[in-house]
Amino acid sequence: MMRIAVIKAGGSVLNSPSDYVRLAEAIRELYVKGYAIALVVSAMKGVTDELIKMTQLIAGKCIDLELIDEILSMGERTSARFMALALRAQGLNVRLFDPAQPDWPIITDEVHTRANPLMEDTREAIERYLKPLLAKGVIAVIPGFIGISRYGRITTLGRNTSDLTAAILARYLGAELLIFLKDVGGIAQTMMSGRSYILDVIDLYDLRELVRHGARVLHPNAIDHISPFTKVLFTSVEALPDLKGTEVIFPQHNSIEVIVGLTLITFVGVADPFGLLSRILPYILRNSKLVDILVKRRAMSFIFKDFSEELQGGLEEALRLKLAEALHIERNVALVRVTPPHVREFFENINYVKNELSAYEAILMENEAKLIIPADKVKSLEASLSKAVKVKVHG
Repeated sequence: MMRIAVIKAGGSVLNSPSDYVRLAEAIRELYVKGYAIALVVSAMKGVTDELIKMTQLIAGKCIDLELIDEILSMGERTSARFMALALRAQGLNVRLFDPAQPDWPIITDEVHTRANPLMEDTREAIERYLKPLLAKGVIAVIPGFIGISRYGRITTLGRNTSDLTAAILARYLGAELLIFLKDVGGIAQTMMSGRSYILDVIDLYDLRELVRHGARVLHPNAIDHISPFTKVLFTSVEALPDLKGTEVIFPQHNSIEVIVGLTLITFVGVADPFGLLSRILPYILRNSKLVDILVKRRAMSFIFKDFSEELQGGLEEALRLKLAEALHIERNVALVRVTPPHVREFFENINYVKNELSAYEAILMENEAKLIIPADKVKSLEASLSKAVKVKVHG
């Protein structure tokens, strides 16, 4: 069985001619180990910015998006040619793909500068043109960020989308490895220090949250194409042959977690949430097991395990201090935590969630949902879900 590695090299690792040589040497080491390789390259660092700047200065108010896409594609297309040259200098058999050729694999709609891949057309092109080439031992070099419409026009997918190109290729090639090369050698524990520890592993959910909150480690759209059957690795050029870096761990998504036996405490009329929290949180942590906190504009809810009358008295102190207008206690509730791919199901059935399950709270976020329902509604929740979805209930 063919072992395919899709590797994406961005501008952060392609700063100079020597960087192309170093990467070609590392690719050769991995190739010798038996991997069929598809290499996706970005433009050299700063090139796309310069192309955008020149385009704006020359075009003025005349915006020809189709021509702009052709211009912007030149950064990646030139970089891919440099990369092919470096690989051939290593004695490797290389095929350079280009959107001007009829076998270009990424097919998109006609929306210039922010095109959307047409997934079925793209899958067919990858399987028809790219996969047989890799089976022959040819290293494929593909410029990232670029598409071609059904009508043969060059498009681009939006800034920094070479990650997306690589993820789509890996998905439809059935790649064993999807590798993102970083100058720091992986995903740093903090983005604020050059001495940060490089993580050995990161959960896919945590990676998604990092990206969603602005960490520039991966294009957000690439995550949706990552397959659990592909090993995803963030590494450096130097560590590439040894396949060491930050590995993405895929969580099990066949269950929904339900915690029963809880008490819901809700403060309403909260003008200063931070003032309330700073006043009562130390007391809460000393006297109870806090499970979760939900904050809204003028309300704050706390979910407890082993709620006590002593704790209730401490919370009522917040009312005497005018930190909230009212306090409500609801016993015997269940907290439901939902993660992908089940979140969409709850979005689509929000009326059922609110009405039939009598949800006290239904907080739906992009990649997570939290429901607070009466404990006696847990059986109804289980009955409403597909048999393929396991509900893990614990106290």
